[in-house]
Amino acid sequence: MTREVKASSPVGSGLFLPHIAPEAYDPTLQNAQQYPQLVRISWPNSVFSKTLVDLLEHFSWDQMSVLVSDDDFGTYGLLDFQLLAGQMGWRIHTIQSFDPAENVADTEVRTQLEVIQNTGARVIILHCLASYAAEVLRQASSMDMTGEGWAWVVSDGITGFHLFDTDNGTAIVPDYLRGLLGPIPPATNGARSAEFMAKWKAADPAVYPGAGGADIGPYTARWADAVLALAQALRNLQTDGVTVTPQPLDCACDGGESQPWADGPTMLQYLKEAGVETDGVTGYIRFDSTAARLDAEYNIVNLKSDGWHEVGSWNLSTGLNIHSDADIRFAGGATEVAPYVSDLKNKTLRVVTIAADGFVMISNTDENGKNVTGNDRFT
Repeated sequence: MTREVKASSPVGSGLFLPHIAPEAYDPTLQNAQQYPQLVRISWPNSVFSKTLVDLLEHFSWDQMSVLVSDDDFGTYGLLDFQLLAGQMGWRIHTIQSFDPAENVADTEVRTQLEVIQNTGARVIILHCLASYAAEVLRQASSMDMTGEGWAWVVSDGITGFHLFDTDNGTAIVPDYLRGLLGPIPPATNGARSAEFMAKWKAADPAVYPGAGGADIGPYTARWADAVLALAQALRNLQTDGVTVTPQPLDCACDGGESQPWADGPTMLQYLKEAGVETDGVTGYIRFDSTAARLDAEYNIVNLKSDGWHEVGSWNLSTGLNIHSDADIRFAGGATEVAPYVSDLKNKTLRVVTIAADGFVMISNTDENGKNVTGNDRFT
């Protein structure tokens, strides 16, 4: 994750060691001067934000609230989305964050949910990891925020990780999770996915934890792509007759002078723009001059009672494509959700006016005390 990448990056930079990160989303990691050795297999959050904007625009949702976890993953994940939403003229009613407790069950988010509920926005962008999302939505269900009239758009930290339990391969999806919509990075869109999956299914899970199943998550698949990227770079070095020599490295932890890898810059160059272009498991693998992965793409998924359903796709060149036969259902099974509702429930209104004589007065007697009837009663 981003935290680990940031923690290890100074060592790699000091020793000229290329750092291939399967998962690195934080927009600050795009700074090539601060992270000169970093090569990212994942696409940055700036690209994910474009996917999110296109998805919301498809449903004509121009008002929303945002809820994120107060950690590296959540804090920086939607910065670009906020900028893009502002450029679109959209209104983000509130941005709330919650403290992700070490024990997920101890996470308390009702206060933040109440603030969101009172804004009137009925589209909520949720950005956190899947385990916390399940708890957030469980608490939201107790506040009537997961039924018809609500739409929860979730990030790839939720769609791409373990969100619900299964029983002998059958998904067990609670009512309050159904209707979630969001992008997910592809796991097996690459030309090498079939070959890799055949080996993955045949692998011994005791030796390779998680292997042996019919499916693979996008994040596991990116680790495979990281290995493929390195292998391609080494192959290109050999083809070009370039020799890189391993050497003992000293990080100078004892206070001495560090000895960086002399061939590190060459290795990095062969990984970056001038090096790797190869088929992968998740998709085609190639990088730009800043070592950011190109050819970004996502699948769009909708959560139903039997699990995630693919309802569309997105890529950087053509944008969003919702399948013509997609049956997208939001919370409560609704097919449409208004982005904002003026809800006066549980609100107290105070109506005031200035005291003044009436424009028309009615009386049974005139100014002399004489009884009057009919129109004579009005003055």
